Amino acid sequence: MKMKRGESVNNSSIILFIVIFIQLLRQILSRLIIGYEKTEIREEGKKLQWWGLILVAIIYLGVFFLYYHYIYSNIIVLKMFWISFLTISGAFNFFIEWKYSSNRKQCIVTAIIFPLAALLVAIVIYEP
Repeated sequence: MKMKRGESVNNSSIILFIVIFIQLLRQILSRLIIGYEKTEIREEGKKLQWWGLILVAIIYLGVFFLYYHYIYSNIIVLKMFWISFLTISGAFNFFIEWKYSSNRKQCIVTAIIFPLAALLVAIVIYEP
């Protein structure tokens, strides 16, 4: 299945809207749950988070480029690819924030945001 020219622009604008919506929701939830205090991840947690997310991104980019045509030819596979990426990176971020954050309430925001983002991806990516 090939996408038409106008559909990719429409999907791009929807994805952009989701990213902006998730960022705004993250800011609002952070203010409600954590408050105005500054939360930081300790130095060893920052390094582990950085290398872990790079590793996850490299693995997913490799899978994406190796199976590009298969992923984009099947809408269910495309949804599962993005949902699994969000789930794994969200779970990793949750663990790092829980283990190394100065305020452990910060991981609650991550626990709310990433499943919501995965749900939005599941709803928005559809077969035209």
